[in-house]
Parts: sequence; structure tokens; C-alpha cells
Amino acid sequence: MNGPWCVGLTGGIASGKSSAAAQFDRLGVPVCDADAVARSVVARGSPALAAIAVEFGADSLTADGELDRPAMRRRVGDGLQAPARVGVREDPAAHGRAVEFAVSGEAV
Repeated sequence: MNGPWCVGLTGGIASGKSSAAAQFDRLGVPVCDADAVARSVVARGSPALAAIAVEFGADSLTADGELDRPAMRRRVGDGLQAPARVGVREDPAAHGRAVEFAVSGEAV
């Protein structure tokens, strides 16, 4: 096989995905961490976070202007529509970051 490889790490909770990714990183292999991408696209001041605040109200943010993850977990748990509504705000930005990784090969 010519060209760079793309390896996906999957598995359940505590299955070693983070350990394997850390080992790749130590070896100099670029790692795209989907959890880190998801957190970065809803960072304080981001367009996706602003859209979530509009959709769910100011109480979806902490006093510091960050995503109030416990509050959002409660909301998402309250109904089936909420996850889809959050995804509509977050997914395009996360997809864009993943594409940036694919093009640049730099760790995310």
C-alpha cells in the first residue's frame, strides 16, 4: 500500500484507545482525537457554542461562558430531540476539523 495509512481506534470504555493513541503520538504518528475535536468546536467563543446557546438558552453555558456539560447532559437525557438539535450545531464544525486533519496530517 502506497501513501499514508489511516487507522481508526475503536472499542468500549477502558479498552485502551487512549493508551494506543498516546503510543502513536509518542512515535510521531499524527492523532486525530474525535473527543478533542468535539470539545474544540464548542470551545468558549466558538460559533457552534453560540448556536447551542441560542438553541438551548443562556443556561446551557457556565458563568465563564463555556458549555455547561452537566446541564446539557440533563437536557439531552430529557428527550430524544435534544441530541439531534445539539448535533446539528456541532457536527458541521467537527466534520470541518476532521477534514482539516485529513488534509494537513497534523494532530488534533
